[in-house]
Amino acid sequence: MAKYIVGEIKRNVKSLVAQKIRYLIESEPLYVGQVDVNEMNYINALTLWTEKVGDKKDWDHKPKISNKSELKAVAVHRVSDLTGRCLTSHYHKYRDFDYFYDVWSNIHYGYVGLSVGFDENTLLLGSNTQQFFQSFLKTDTPDDITTMKISFELHKKFGKYAEKLKPQDVLDILDKTPQSKFPTSKKTHICHDKTAQRCKK
Repeated sequence: MAKYIVGEIKRNVKSLVAQKIRYLIESEPLYVGQVDVNEMNYINALTLWTEKVGDKKDWDHKPKISNKSELKAVAVHRVSDLTGRCLTSHYHKYRDFDYFYDVWSNIHYGYVGLSVGFDENTLLLGSNTQQFFQSFLKTDTPDDITTMKISFELHKKFGKYAEKLKPQDVLDILDKTPQSKFPTSKKTHICHDKTAQRCKK
């Protein structure tokens, strides 16, 4: 999973749409009459962003993770705490823990978001721009906040284009982050969790 999401980060930070968003955000302030062109550029950047990261859009990796055969093949089967359903493609193991697929999607979202020029607060809380607010508002669960901050830390270390970012870097920071910081998304591996309900064969 880490290899997959790092590959997606490296590809998407250099994509044409990333370049367009970056250009719109980094444009010098300009006024035409009473119109703040820079503000309009920012709104256009948000629009392009939401078209990529919104639910089931190209940069929403959850559907891809749950449907890709090669990723499903290495998934851990766990019963959902919320629905009681057996999830066969939503959790992936690293060492002693199973990680929910939101983790990988959030890491991509935060890393690429900083890369194109949005700030941390915008990515964490959304924007007061109505279209952005309605299209993609990050929920403020502990798990979302933690995994977003993980992506910010990785971006600060490896930079805009993630050239030296490796899958192991992602795994290492997940491993060292306490389970209490994202209890729903980092669960004790099913084989060691005596309290977890098992999927029925």
